[in-house]
Amino acid sequence: MTALPAAEGPRPRTGAFPRGDFARPPLVTEVSGGDVPDIGGGARVVHVPGHTHGSIALHLPEHGVLFTGDTIAASPVDGTVMPGVPNLDRPQVLADCRRLAELDADVACFGHGAPVTSRAGRALRDAAHGW
Repeated sequence: MTALPAAEGPRPRTGAFPRGDFARPPLVTEVSGGDVPDIGGGARVVHVPGHTHGSIALHLPEHGVLFTGDTIAASPVDGTVMPGVPNLDRPQVLADCRRLAELDADVACFGHGAPVTSRAGRALRDAAHGW
């Protein structure tokens, strides 16, 4: 067995994860597309099954905010808005992205990458033309 050379740069932290039991939430509520849970002043659940079958986005129309989950992402290289990866169904995720763009949110927050903080609906629609 050959030893690998030591990696350069900072070493990963050990013990970064909590130890022992985790605190279970007191209540878990399942949601479906179209539901309006009592959060965020009327957040609307949008079912976006292209990433995974159970994926959702949350649209807060009163605040002009969209949480896309992993359906849409922003590139860590240049911030370009793009479909998240990987996806179970690429044609479906592209349709999901276009549907989210039509919600015309002012702010879009992604599961990965920096948010779009103004005219997000327009940015998403412009990006969707290239998908």
